[in-house]
Amino acid sequence: MKPYYLIILVCLLLTNHGYSQSAPKKWFFSVFGQINDTRYDKVTRQNAWGMGGGIKIEYNWRKNLGLFIEGSSFIFGGTKELHVINGEHYRPKDGVESLHTGLQYRLFGPVKMATSFGPSFSLGNTDWGFRQSLLLSGNKKETVHLRFSFDHVFQDNHLINRDFGYFGYALLVKLF
Repeated sequence: MKPYYLIILVCLLLTNHGYSQSAPKKWFFSVFGQINDTRYDKVTRQNAWGMGGGIKIEYNWRKNLGLFIEGSSFIFGGTKELHVINGEHYRPKDGVESLHTGLQYRLFGPVKMATSFGPSFSLGNTDWGFRQSLLLSGNKKETVHLRFSFDHVFQDNHLINRDFGYFGYALLVKLF
């Protein structure tokens, strides 16, 4: 093989690679603020509403399917009434932290659906829960999302065996 064939082949490969389109970005980092509305709990009046925020790391695995991990922390307000059950005090939640991982699927255009599962931490207890979400984007770059979600936490307490659930309304902002 003559050396100029090799030089032409290398130049063609370098030129083709140099002018090709860049691959779409796969990793994203977002922050969010959220307001929560408690739907059910052991004593709902104690934890009527909450607010907080968190971070979300996304990986676009396929065209319409992505994986994510999310950490959040919320404070809850309410009456903070003291309840005594079988002679023991039942303390109201003052905060809930959670770490969720899940899948997100683009339904159409700017609408995504997500489901996640992970531990929630409150009052020194670790309970498992899941979240169902609907995300709406307002622009083509998808830098801002509105999220409507429902969280269900499976609580196990020797005083009352009842789970905890709340609606969440969030604003997510994609940083990079």
